[in-house]
Amino acid sequence: MNRFDPLPAGMRALPTDERGIPVPWFVDWFSGKPDFRVVDGRRLIEGWNRDLCWICGKQLFAFRAWIVGPVSMINRCTGEPPAHPECARVALLNCPFLSNPHMKRSKAALPASHSGGGELVEHNSGLSSAWITRGRGGELFDPGNGPLFRIFEPHKVEWFCKGAAATDDEVHAEFECAAQRLRDIDRRYGPAALQNLESRIAACSKWLPERGSGDR
Repeated sequence: MNRFDPLPAGMRALPTDERGIPVPWFVDWFSGKPDFRVVDGRRLIEGWNRDLCWICGKQLFAFRAWIVGPVSMINRCTGEPPAHPECARVALLNCPFLSNPHMKRSKAALPASHSGGGELVEHNSGLSSAWITRGRGGELFDPGNGPLFRIFEPHKVEWFCKGAAATDDEVHAEFECAAQRLRDIDRRYGPAALQNLESRIAACSKWLPERGSGDR
């Protein structure tokens, strides 16, 4: 199945690389070529301030989708602004980094000009979601080491794993794995931190699908 066909209207205007793959609006370019590993940091603030889709660069509408994994969902925090839901779905189905849980971002041969203007994202999760909100759906803040986005309660959540709609079992297994990793970290900070984490996990758990509600 060609998951790029049909492309959402906004993505049809994007440039393509030598393979014909659309280059997302956020990708940085070096010597006339896109490097899909590198985010153009200038566009992060521009996209947020102008209410533009992170993927196609066009104006956002009432609903927008934050592409987040379970850790970001539990923490309600992410490093990237939202996109059109239809653009987010294309990314979740096609981006190798999102659709392949074993994919690692290569640092090999990073452009010499790659410096503070871009961000190399290194983490990966076996599970991702389109966290769909009404309106802006979040707020920009800086904890002291660069801009992040605090995401609000969603209108709905769509789950993806390995380049397809996630099964109920995949969602529950990967979510619990992420929750346990956070527990292992917060346990070092004492009972209060762990209790706060459990509250956030419980708040997020209501967006998990019911088991047996729609496995592919």
